[in-house]
This record gives sequence, C-alpha cells and structure tokens, in this order.
Amino acid sequence: MCQNKPVIEFSPEGVINKASPLFLSTMGYRADEIIGHHHRIFCPPSLVSSPEYSQFWQRLARGESFSGKYLRLAKGNRSVWLEASYIPVSDRRGRVIRVIKIAADISERVHSALEQEAVVNAINRSMAIITFNPEGIVLEANENFVNATGYKRDEIIGKHHRLFCAETLYK
Repeated sequence: MCQNKPVIEFSPEGVINKASPLFLSTMGYRADEIIGHHHRIFCPPSLVSSPEYSQFWQRLARGESFSGKYLRLAKGNRSVWLEASYIPVSDRRGRVIRVIKIAADISERVHSALEQEAVVNAINRSMAIITFNPEGIVLEANENFVNATGYKRDEIIGKHHRLFCAETLYK
C-alpha cells in the first residue's frame, strides 16, 4: 500500500480488507479495530441511513469511481475531512474484486475555510458594507447598508457611487 497517503482497501460490498499505517493514524484506529468492519464505521449516521449511501456502494461494485471531499468520523467521533478517490479494481473478467480509497486529510484546510466564512458572516451581520467595481459602480450592498441608507437594494445595484455623494462634489 501507498506509504505517503492514507489508503484503505474494501470489498465491493464495503467491508474493510486492509488499511495503510497512515490511514490508521489519520483515523485513530489500529488495524484489528477496523478489519472486517463495514465502511459505515467512518460515516455519520445520517449518511449511512440515506439511499445515496447504498447507491454509492452499489455503483462502486459496478465499477464506477468517485472523487471528492468527504466528511468522515475517526475514532471517538472526531470529524475528519478527506479529499479522496474511491477506485474499483476489476479482475480479468471485469468483475470488481476490491475498492481502493486513496485519501488526503484536508481537515485543517476545511476548518480554516469555515472559520473565515464565520468571520465574513459576522462582519456582514455587524457592519454596513457596499462593494464597487473600479469604475465606481455598485456591485453589492448588504442588508445593514440598505437599512442605514434607506435605499432598496434594486435602487443602488448597478448605479454609480455618486448617488451617495453631494452634487457639489462632482461639479
């Protein structure tokens, strides 16, 4: 198995066959705690009970690959975000005999993005903000700006910023 990426191997039905040391470390498990268990041990209950989850494994068993960002649960229900590819491996007759998952732990990146989004949302809730293009045309105004100025959003979007300035400023 790959040494520099978290890798895990499943049966076509989703039962864990083996896992790389880095995968085990990422998820906080020992091999004997997961081998023989189903992939669902890494998933939130709401996902496991969904039709999409069943379809995911059915499609893998038919040979479809999947790549994306996935929220998974490590030991102790710790959230781990993985950017991963699920790759079905077929025998000479075309039957899927195993599924390999190659992953990267992107938890830190996802948490940073969520924190930045929270800061932006907090700013938007607490400050009047308007954005312009380089020519001074209004591109967006948040609710606080609209409330503070008494304009409606559709009255200012697409208009020049001189709308907010005294006429003497432009003479």
